[in-house]
Amino acid sequence: MPGSDRLYSRYSTFRRLAWLQTSLLLAFACLLLQPSHAKPAEPTTLTPENGVTAEVQKLDELNNYQLLQPDGSILILGRIDQLEVDDFNFDGHTDLHVARTQGLNTYDQIYLYQPAEKHFALLKIPEDIQTHLLCDGFMNVLIFKQLDGSKILRSSCILKGADATHFEDFQFDAQGRLWIFRQYASLKRQLPETLLPYTDLPWGVTQMLTAFSPEGKVIQQQLTSRALEPITFKALTSGLTLRDSPASEAKSVFSMPKNQVCNLIDFDAETLTLQLECRAANGQTYRGWLNWQEAIDKHTSARPFILTEIGSAKLY
Repeated sequence: MPGSDRLYSRYSTFRRLAWLQTSLLLAFACLLLQPSHAKPAEPTTLTPENGVTAEVQKLDELNNYQLLQPDGSILILGRIDQLEVDDFNFDGHTDLHVARTQGLNTYDQIYLYQPAEKHFALLKIPEDIQTHLLCDGFMNVLIFKQLDGSKILRSSCILKGADATHFEDFQFDAQGRLWIFRQYASLKRQLPETLLPYTDLPWGVTQMLTAFSPEGKVIQQQLTSRALEPITFKALTSGLTLRDSPASEAKSVFSMPKNQVCNLIDFDAETLTLQLECRAANGQTYRGWLNWQEAIDKHTSARPFILTEIGSAKLY
């Protein structure tokens, strides 16, 4: 691989800086895994609407609790370590979130206020999306505010060893039905070491973003960094070819001009190919596979032919 040793040495310092930046982002993200307003469980009064109250009551010193419903009926909550009062389905009414700690995670239950019946009911994940779940139900739940100001329900689970985390985002439709909106799955496979000089992924670990329609159809898949930022590639030389499969004899679908920016969709470590999605100047979108070895052979300068951007971090 011409120039790869020089490039690896030249960019090792930048990789360490990128590693530090991403590590700080991950540490901050881990702080966000716990509900932002969660507190140790204690007797609490809820007022979901004017003139309506409910009470969380402690039963014993083992942290077993019950909910005294507005109509006087009892709902057993079991052992809980944390509780949070907030609007979890974004309908304007106060709901109850309780959590039980186990290891690095919390196992959560959410009780939504039903204004018509004036009582609280357990929020259940619909059976048709349970098979898609990465985590064991609701875990480490928090209300997540997106860049556009909208709110979603985020669940996450820290995997054994605390070196990876799955994220699952939920929304509610107009009828109040819960649906899975987006997932970030931590991948075990990594970008090969030989490709790292051409990227600012310091350790090669990635997440797979999968987005769903309200009907449960997969509408997008794309790799992201562990900080959940999209990974984009910019070609610093012209003539790089996207093909319709990783095979060397595959048909060409798009010839990338210099400075073309593409999203990284997936990669094949065995064939050293990357699946990219590129939007051409005419607005048309092309998806295909880029052969790394072919691209490296075309690039003769000491700089890498690819510029990878993760969030605001850039390597030149």
